Amino acid sequence: MVVTAMELSSPSPEVGDPPAGQMLRVLPIKEAPLQAVPAGLCDEVLLAEEAVVEQLTDHHVAFKQDIGQYDPQETRESHRQAIEALIATCEVYVWQVGTDIAAVSTAARALADVGRGIQMVYTSPPHRRRGCAAALVKTIGAALAKRGLRTCLNADARGAHGAERLYTLIGFTNQGLMQQLGFALRQVRFSERAPEP
Repeated sequence: MVVTAMELSSPSPEVGDPPAGQMLRVLPIKEAPLQAVPAGLCDEVLLAEEAVVEQLTDHHVAFKQDIGQYDPQETRESHRQAIEALIATCEVYVWQVGTDIAAVSTAARALADVGRGIQMVYTSPPHRRRGCAAALVKTIGAALAKRGLRTCLNADARGAHGAERLYTLIGFTNQGLMQQLGFALRQVRFSERAPEP
C-alpha cells in the first residue's frame, strides 16, 4: 500500500461549517473513578458500553476492508479485541451524530515528545461526504496544536474516498510517499530424505 505522509501545518477554516454532532472521547468502563484516566483532547466522553464496542468493531472491519487490509481469516472476536485494546489507550475519538458513531479515529501514537499521529480515520457510509471525518480530524489537530504538539497522519495515496485531498483542505501538507509492506508467514515443509545426486 502506498501512503502519503502528511503533517498539519496550519488548520484551515475553509472546509465548511462543522456538521451536526460532536467529538467524544471513548473511555473504557472501569471500576476506577474517571479521575484516574489520563487527560485527553476533549472533556466530553462516551463510555465503551457493549453497543458502542459493537459499533466500533463494525467500523474497524469496514476500515480494514476500505484500505485493502481485510483478512477473511480474522474473526470478529479478533477485530473486537483490537478495538478494545485501542479503547484501553483512552485515545479513541468519535464524531457522534445523534446516537450514531459517524466517524472514528485514534490519536494514540506518540511522536517522541513533539506530537501525535492520527490513525484509523473512518467514516461510516451513511455519513460520508457530510464533513464528519473532517470535523473530527480538525478538532483533534486543533487540540494537539493548542498543546504545542505536531499532528501527523498517513493517507492512502490511491484511496477511493479522497482522504488525501480532504486532509490537504484541512491544512495538512504532503511530506512524501511511503510504501507500507506487510509480511505473511507461510508454513514450509521440509523433506526427511536427502536430495538425490
